[in-house]
Amino acid sequence: MLQFDKRRLFASSAFLLGVALLIGACEVGGPKPARFIAGPAVPSPIPTGAPYVWDTRTELEVWTKNAVTSGQITLQGIGGEAVINFDRPSESWVLRGPDLEPPAEGVLGVRIRYRWEPDPQLEPGASRTGSMTAHFEKVPFAVDQPEGHVYPLSPTDGWTEFDIAPGSLRDGLDVRYVYITSSGFNPGVLQIDRIALVTR
Repeated sequence: MLQFDKRRLFASSAFLLGVALLIGACEVGGPKPARFIAGPAVPSPIPTGAPYVWDTRTELEVWTKNAVTSGQITLQGIGGEAVINFDRPSESWVLRGPDLEPPAEGVLGVRIRYRWEPDPQLEPGASRTGSMTAHFEKVPFAVDQPEGHVYPLSPTDGWTEFDIAPGSLRDGLDVRYVYITSSGFNPGVLQIDRIALVTR
């Protein structure tokens, strides 16, 4: 019994010593600087037909098939007739654009061509508008990244373009990539067939 107590006392002492050393190490020199861990890269395997314009199936696929994009999203159509279709527009989604190497210079915003047709079966009081937000990773990197928000996005009569731009941009940003998010629309048909950066 005495032998067991000695071993137990030794183990407890060793544990307390380890804790004390750990605390001392944390206090010496103050807190360690935070490290930024970059998210998944989204390389662009093809050059776009026009600089920073994605409007064919192959080009739009870069936005829809990567490790960051999420939501119920499919590509429909071929060639220049392809569209990004949001199979469940009432759910939130993310579209992540490709990494731009070298970064795009003088970016003022992103232009999106979309079509939004709410489900005709929606209740009379149900919302028929939605919103989108564009986030821009500028160069050099900063913790607070610029973003632009568009609301409301009303039902469209065919294809309609709109710009999402961070507030008060004069000279534009140097941008490594853009991603577009939405917290969801109501049921209906939501599609995007063209994404383009707006530059100086």
